[in-house]
Amino acid sequence: MAPGSGRDGATSASGGGACDPGGPWGARDGVPACGAVETSHDPNKDVEAAYRSLNKILTIDRVIDEAKQRRYYEKPCRKRQRETYETCRRIYSSEMARKISFLMRKNRPDPWLGC
Repeated sequence: MAPGSGRDGATSASGGGACDPGGPWGARDGVPACGAVETSHDPNKDVEAAYRSLNKILTIDRVIDEAKQRRYYEKPCRKRQRETYETCRRIYSSEMARKISFLMRKNRPDPWLGC
């Protein structure tokens, strides 16, 4: 099936879908514009390795988390609370990582010279 075509094989009437490289958004850096990831599996390699790589890609793209969240309806107030919590957690984690990386640097003067 060609990119930008529907399920039945007919092309879209708009002339350029999101997956079409010539579409309004186009592809960049060899990645299709629709966000799809193209992977290949070598039949001589381990199936578990292919599963791990696929799982890693889905985890990085947050596809698994999104699917788990959409299993049940989330009330708007709970959604706002969750998003606020995730934002605060992301900010806290990045700041803590920055502080830890500062402390782990080796080429800084010793603050306790006389001790």
